[in-house]
Amino acid sequence: MKRILLLFVASLVTTGALGGCAYSGWPRGWFYRDQMPAWDAFPYWNQWSHWGVAYADREPPPPPIEVIPDSPGDKYAWVGGHWRWQHNDFEWVQGHWAKPEAGTYEWIPGRWSYDRYGWYYVNGHWQ
Repeated sequence: MKRILLLFVASLVTTGALGGCAYSGWPRGWFYRDQMPAWDAFPYWNQWSHWGVAYADREPPPPPIEVIPDSPGDKYAWVGGHWRWQHNDFEWVQGHWAKPEAGTYEWIPGRWSYDRYGWYYVNGHWQ
């Protein structure tokens, strides 16, 4: 009986100890400089990533000239296109018309910024 009780207690201790080793997913509380980076520059890790931000290894090219179509209505704002870093190269994301979020009236465009890790994109936002 003592042996069975000892095995039972040992199995509970082992199960409890191993239960704390479960994978809990992505780390909480990502740290970002300025604002959250663009959704398409997140969340993979490579040699140019730091704290969940995807870094480009070179400066983005100048933006192409965008032909802005007619607005679909007077309550829309133009959200200009931007370069995104994907598959180790820059891809152009076309601009579009969008309605401002409730309580906002102006689109602040996103921008590429540089720090010691390289170039990274900071999302635009409504203000």
